[in-house]
Amino acid sequence: MAYLLARGIPAGLAEEALRDYDESRGARKLYEKKLRSTGGLAPETRKRRVFGALSRKGHSARTIRGILKENKEDEYE
Repeated sequence: MAYLLARGIPAGLAEEALRDYDESRGARKLYEKKLRSTGGLAPETRKRRVFGALSRKGHSARTIRGILKENKEDEYE
């Protein structure tokens, strides 16, 4: 919210925009995309690259760890 306000977005509009925002939904979508694009790599390499990609897009470490934890280990094999 503070980021939007600092950019000059009115408070009411910022609140409305963030009301429906779900960080984990966007993170899961990117997670699935990166998982497909790293198919032939070793499991630890895939996990590291997925974490890095999500992090660079601004997702919190807590959200990323939650997504990695809720998905089965066999997805990395």
